[in-house]
Amino acid sequence: MEPEISVIIVSWNVRELLRRAIASLERFADVPFELFVIDNASLDGTREFLAAGVSLDNPLCVRVRVIQNNRGRGFARATNQGLSESRAPYALLFAPDAELHPRALSALLQAARRAPNIGVVGGQILNADGSLQTSIANLPTVWTHIGGRLRLHKLFPASERLQRSLHPVFDYGREAGVPSVKGALFLITPLAKTKVGLLDERFFIWFEETDYCARAAAAGLAVRYAPAAVATHIGLASMKKMSFWSRQTIWNASLRKYFSKHYGLAAGLTLALLDPLLVALGLLLAKLAPARGRRQN
Repeated sequence: MEPEISVIIVSWNVRELLRRAIASLERFADVPFELFVIDNASLDGTREFLAAGVSLDNPLCVRVRVIQNNRGRGFARATNQGLSESRAPYALLFAPDAELHPRALSALLQAARRAPNIGVVGGQILNADGSLQTSIANLPTVWTHIGGRLRLHKLFPASERLQRSLHPVFDYGREAGVPSVKGALFLITPLAKTKVGLLDERFFIWFEETDYCARAAAAGLAVRYAPAAVATHIGLASMKKMSFWSRQTIWNASLRKYFSKHYGLAAGLTLALLDPLLVALGLLLAKLAPARGRRQN
């Protein structure tokens, strides 16, 4: 039996959540798959858990491959370790703090085969309380990043243009083509493997899946959202183990790299420098928005 999907999980200091993620695959994976777990030098017992051996009591699990890195290599680079060794036609990037729901894998494959030009498929992501987690977004531009940070859509709620560009409403109950999807449940098709390739390792974490969707679009491939493929996702469980300033430093670096790559070095440097100021100004404007609304009423 050959795998149809290579499931790739990158972990860092989330042992118990990783255990649950693997257990959800064991319970609900419904197509032949191989599992790659790449650990980025965890210090919370994850290394020992993985060293003891990972086996799944699921007849559809073709093989399990554990890679123990001796240092933190970042999400993109660690993911590429799995992608480079995978032998299945499809690859699923699966967050270590996520849990698969029944029939999610087969739903992803069905959506991926809906049209010949599909490069990426994302699923419906739920919060731990069952509420919907935002998992679809427009590809960011310089304008939408600035406008979003300033929260202009809240300051001018009557502006259809601002609402459409800064706060778009997507129908999460309908399968459709979308600009980009979240990396917690992120299927890469054989066509994308060929035309887009690996993740850009310049992104330590953040923006790497957005960049991949942008590259897929540039290659003429479609990104699709499949609501029948469901996973519960805590979100940023690993990153919360870092200090606030460490997270901000990584975020800012990824922001700079994304906009430098897609809009030029000047745009990347300018936004990276201005981002903290834009956030602060956006918080101030958000406080003014309710008062402005009362005056208009």
